[in-house]
Amino acid sequence: ATSGGQVDRFTVAAGCRFLGWLVDRRLQWPPASVVRTPVAISLDCAAFLAFGPSPAEGDGPAALADGRALAARLLSDFLLPLFDASGGTVAAIAGTGPRTDKLRMWLAELRSTCGRCGERCGAQASACGRCKQVRYCSRECQQADWKARHKAGCLAATESLAGEAAWRVIL
Repeated sequence: ATSGGQVDRFTVAAGCRFLGWLVDRRLQWPPASVVRTPVAISLDCAAFLAFGPSPAEGDGPAALADGRALAARLLSDFLLPLFDASGGTVAAIAGTGPRTDKLRMWLAELRSTCGRCGERCGAQASACGRCKQVRYCSRECQQADWKARHKAGCLAATESLAGEAAWRVIL
């Protein structure tokens, strides 16, 4: 269940599956009042995947696969385009400004720093060839991060958020 950002792994997996299904439909953006529940789900899921579960959730971060690729996809494929298309109406109705801003900053950081060492990435930075979400300053950092954590959480850019591959990353 979800209540104010408190989610468990199963809820995140089910939420990603639902949001992936929704994104795969390629529907026109609905009025702001219709999307409050998917917005809440996407915020909870993206925060869980980006920052890990809270200690109260009892699902330690060590047990969770690398959620960066999934969080980035939820944000860039659903949540941020929805907010941007509504001109801020959805964020105002849902009361999600601070949480969305935190996730927006996290995504900008993910795209501008090395996924392993945290150094600012310059023009030579390369993105993961599979998910296209995590950036690296060098081949050495990319290989080390792949072995240490990213392989378990990397969702190919061609994979649906609603698919079995995304489900396996979370659970």
